[in-house]
Amino acid sequence: MNSNISRKNLELNNFQPWLADRLTRWQRFIEDPTPGNILVNLATWDMNLKVDIEGSSPLESWDSPRYCTAYADYQTAYLKAEIELTKYIDDDRLPMLNPGIGIALNSLYLADGKMDVSAGTTWRHPVINEWDDLNSLHLDPDNPWFQGITAMNQRYMAAFNGDYCVQTFSHFGPMDMANALRGNDLFIDFYDYPDEVHQLMQKSVDATLWLEQEERKIVPMINGGTAIWGSWMPGNAIFMSEDATDLCAPDIYREFGKPYTEQISNSGGGCWIHHHAKGLHVHHDVAKVNGLRMTEISWDPNCPRPIEHLEELFAQNNSIPLMTRCTPQDIYEKIDIMKQGRLVLMLTAESLNEAAEAITFLRKNTM
Repeated sequence: MNSNISRKNLELNNFQPWLADRLTRWQRFIEDPTPGNILVNLATWDMNLKVDIEGSSPLESWDSPRYCTAYADYQTAYLKAEIELTKYIDDDRLPMLNPGIGIALNSLYLADGKMDVSAGTTWRHPVINEWDDLNSLHLDPDNPWFQGITAMNQRYMAAFNGDYCVQTFSHFGPMDMANALRGNDLFIDFYDYPDEVHQLMQKSVDATLWLEQEERKIVPMINGGTAIWGSWMPGNAIFMSEDATDLCAPDIYREFGKPYTEQISNSGGGCWIHHHAKGLHVHHDVAKVNGLRMTEISWDPNCPRPIEHLEELFAQNNSIPLMTRCTPQDIYEKIDIMKQGRLVLMLTAESLNEAAEAITFLRKNTM
């Protein structure tokens, strides 16, 4: 990292002018609670862009902690090429880097093991096979996966020249961590072993807060705030995924998930929560998490599209910004509904030109 950049906070003048402008837009968006305040992030990850870089290889090639630094270099090169490809589109996304090789890393730093890789994703096998295995969970600075996460963040910051943001980590929520460590037996354990589940949830909380604290030593704040998944908010905030929550009844989340998610939020200065359309039935509880700054709901095959439920979701969010995916056609057809709340659109389109036209339409009809 450039020696004249603070290790605690990156100011706007540390960024390229176009990115500093986007950060300013995000600051205005967060400060203005007026409904109809809409930002749009190009969903480049869902558009099959032709981004060709030297050294590109499938995810299956990066299955060991020793590859973490090389993978960080690959991520950085890919992002810079993507920025160059899309630079003519004036959307609001903050180009992001954060340590991740699929989702396996999210629990390997707490319980060492093997990263399984296939079909463009990663996972790990459960390690809590008997409840005595809870005693094997510990936070170890010598864990090779923790060292890999740290090395990736160090690599991002060493290559930083003001054209991207760095996020500390995309953490599991406590229930997601428990699901990764225990496997799908967790969903029966809620009923058969509630005390043990509570112990596992607490260990998940402790792990998340520890990792966030360690990585914040490397990753500075940005303009006095935190960049998460293409967005920005003031102060510190912790990203958490609540995917396992989407498979539960609301009362299960209220007992076994939400109190632990709130522990992290309360200790970490706030939170940013991602979950899925499968969990629309539990969103009203997710939206009530103390310290929540933003929610993102992804759509999934054979599930309702959140963009079709905006009025209901706006009411449940109670002025907390909502992020969700959409198409250009959604913008053209639902612009009046969109203006009823605080919204961040992740726009996916058949081409960059189609996306650019939809963004132009959105700007003309919301400013």
